[in-house]
Amino acid sequence: MTKAFAVFRRELGSYFLSPTAYVLMSIFLFLAAFLFMAIISRVQEPNFQYILGNLIIVSILLTPVITMRLFAEEKQSGTLELLLTSPLREWEIVLGKYLAACSFFAIMAALTLLYPFIIMKFGKLDWGTLMAQYLGFLLAVFAFLAVGTFASYVGGSPVISAFLGFGMLLFLWILEWISGAVPPKVGSALSSLSLFQHYQGFSKGVIDTFDLAFYLSFTFFWLFITHQLLESRKWKQ
Repeated sequence: MTKAFAVFRRELGSYFLSPTAYVLMSIFLFLAAFLFMAIISRVQEPNFQYILGNLIIVSILLTPVITMRLFAEEKQSGTLELLLTSPLREWEIVLGKYLAACSFFAIMAALTLLYPFIIMKFGKLDWGTLMAQYLGFLLAVFAFLAVGTFASYVGGSPVISAFLGFGMLLFLWILEWISGAVPPKVGSALSSLSLFQHYQGFSKGVIDTFDLAFYLSFTFFWLFITHQLLESRKWKQ
């Protein structure tokens, strides 16, 4: 884990050396503030479900940009080969990079925790419901970042990786709507894979172990595939 932490520390530090990170932070926090003001001014009983429900859509756009450099830039510059010939194991590389992306997003999300305290001045706030909503939000976004990590590896460049990641996430999010246009059995299978479908319970403050297991399994799947591709690349060298 020490080596994975070294990768994590390097990647997380690189985010804050890039102007892109500050642009992403500004966009995310501006939209969070805008949504917060909208809910305060228009809704009699403030509910954080509205804010997080919209921020998760924004995250589908932002997370591929957060992850686009993880592997694509290393491949372009040739430093990925150096990583593969170092004492680092493949899973340490993948895990370190992925956790850095998760930590960067978690820092952004943590800055929105100010709003629940402000909402308390305008009305009642159910902290149990709020924590469930935040848990679902972070689980969904961490799943997005796992897909983005995979896209960064298979993409030929950071820009291509960002577009690929966005396309994959958009498709996985709207599977719930696509499922209504196909035969019932196929639709049921598609719906069960929809990231949107498994977020609904969390958004209402309900923690379902099936939805929890889905997001954890989904995240593991894409990280495992990325690990396997990286391992395959090492053996081909």
